[in-house]
Amino acid sequence: MDLVRGGPAQINNPDPQLVTINPDFETNMPAMTYCYTSNDCRAVPTQSANFLYLHTQPNANSPLISNQYIGSTPTHANNWANKAVTGQTYVVAGQQDAWQAIYFGGQKAWFHNPNGVHTTAGQGLKVRPKVGQASIPVYGRAYPEAAAYPQGITPQAITPIYTLPADNVVVATKLYTSTYYSSPVYTPTLDPRSHVVVSGQTKYYQINFNHRFGFVKASDVEVQSSIISLTTPQAEQGSISGNSITYTLTLRNLSQQTVPISLSLTGNTWPTTLTSAVPSSLGPNASQTITLRVDLPAGQSPSSDQVWVKAQTSADPQRNAVLLLRSRLGLPTFLPVVGK
Repeated sequence: MDLVRGGPAQINNPDPQLVTINPDFETNMPAMTYCYTSNDCRAVPTQSANFLYLHTQPNANSPLISNQYIGSTPTHANNWANKAVTGQTYVVAGQQDAWQAIYFGGQKAWFHNPNGVHTTAGQGLKVRPKVGQASIPVYGRAYPEAAAYPQGITPQAITPIYTLPADNVVVATKLYTSTYYSSPVYTPTLDPRSHVVVSGQTKYYQINFNHRFGFVKASDVEVQSSIISLTTPQAEQGSISGNSITYTLTLRNLSQQTVPISLSLTGNTWPTTLTSAVPSSLGPNASQTITLRVDLPAGQSPSSDQVWVKAQTSADPQRNAVLLLRSRLGLPTFLPVVGK
């Protein structure tokens, strides 16, 4: 194993919004438990592990995140609901002191990562729910639509197993055309009716969703630009009625060339204004800070609002950089959601 343990591959043009899990195997020794028998559940000997525990908040005393399908003790070695494994790449969802957050299984999950010691650079295709969607389904299989099945073959149900919330961004590894292999007879035969590949028109992106792969329909997502990015230190804020909230956005050019830029707002009900100039272009690897103000109405209805901010460039016309900002009436909150 010493000969094959090389760690994640080196990346020439890393995406600052992505991280690849990469703790040092020799020194990473998280506490774990295991049930050796039904009556013998206890701590296992301290040993190296290839995962990092994921918490609900940026502190070690907060609960570990959970999964609706897994009911075993969070520290059990075989409970993968709260463990990010070496080699998997995720989108950064926040940074607070030595803690970093990623989007993991439809949740914002925190892990201790002082100075980035447990991660390395990431690269990949980023997708998120289409603008205006509250959430989208996540599937365990990339099956065709019912109309694709020939007579005599029962269409397989396309049933979601999770949902991906509007503000989550995940890494997609590949675009697939939907297929289903029908083979009710498992003995050798020359009859072609006993083994049929059903190919559909529905396309799916394979994504890193939690500890494993999932699938989302291509029609449900927007692929994020690899040329520009849009981030903010606070994607959700609150204040009292009649006040205003200011968001600070950072627009980055991730390419080596000057690119034209445009910015648009959609989906908001409350008055929302860009209060600083939006650059018409950004130079190579350049960034620009932009401020946005949301004016909170008097009264308590509605109690919240949201706006999608979309950055576009003609250098990547089919893809955008999208950011969802949520504002609410009430006491201020501070939820950092930026990359390192």
